[in-house]
Amino acid sequence: KEKKRLEEENTKKKREMLITQIDEYMKGEREDLPEELTVPSETQPGKSVCPFFAKTGTCKYKNECSRNHVRPGISKTLLFPGFYSHFSLDGAKHTEYDTDVSLEYEYSETYKHFVEFYNDIKYELDKYGKLTQLKVCLNTAPHLRGNVYVSYSSEREALTVFRRFNGRYYAGRPISVEFIDIPIWKSAICGLQYANKCPKGDSCNFLHVFKNPGRQFQNADRMIELTSKTSRDDWRWSDSPPDHNHQRSRKRGRSKERSRTRRRRRRSHSRSSRRKRDLKRNSHSERRYERKSRDDYSWSTSSSSSEDS
Repeated sequence: KEKKRLEEENTKKKREMLITQIDEYMKGEREDLPEELTVPSETQPGKSVCPFFAKTGTCKYKNECSRNHVRPGISKTLLFPGFYSHFSLDGAKHTEYDTDVSLEYEYSETYKHFVEFYNDIKYELDKYGKLTQLKVCLNTAPHLRGNVYVSYSSEREALTVFRRFNGRYYAGRPISVEFIDIPIWKSAICGLQYANKCPKGDSCNFLHVFKNPGRQFQNADRMIELTSKTSRDDWRWSDSPPDHNHQRSRKRGRSKERSRTRRRRRRSHSRSSRRKRDLKRNSHSERRYERKSRDDYSWSTSSSSSEDS
């Protein structure tokens, strides 16, 4: 009993120390997280990775999947499972009431309800850091229905949201938060959704998401990033004033080079067309000469035969 009591005390001390280190990291008093939080967890170590879980952070088989689910200890992306709720997404209630929901709830009404929910949670999430992605699922599959995906610019901000929101309530429903890793949003979101060509519809295993108001976080969906060529720093900010004379001379040089190229193309085209005309004329004259020579020969043959007779 004494040994068991000592083990429980050590475990409690370690947990308290870990919580203290996490609080220090969230406040900026600590640079790195404890190693215990950076180690990913696996459901089936040694087996192949589940492709759906790797792309979307969820799987319909959950922990009973025969493939490996690798969940990060901490990341910049958070998953709120089943956070958004609306009658039009709940398939169980559809069969219970046996009504045509498409007639009772139009998409415009559902989208209006989503916009209210989106503005409400975004206002709260903006308090904890810079958002880089916010997506709400409209899938009817149970493992994706109402899921909310949130990404921040740093792991510290994501950890703060994880601590603040876990265990809270929204509209009388408890909130749960998980760390997930989505390397490419474009591979997680169904590419056929917006074209209404997905054969599985809202029961697809990839994300079918609402369009954010004002196309917010659209670049994150397409993974578009400003490169050094398109960076604003290159064309708006510089260490010295622009040399307009140099720019004009460069433009003149490019225009002269283009005109030279056009002239060379015209010359080559005229030469080739001239050669074609000459070859055609020569071949035509040769055929005429050959025909004439044949006619002369036949005429002479007939005349000579008549003279002999």
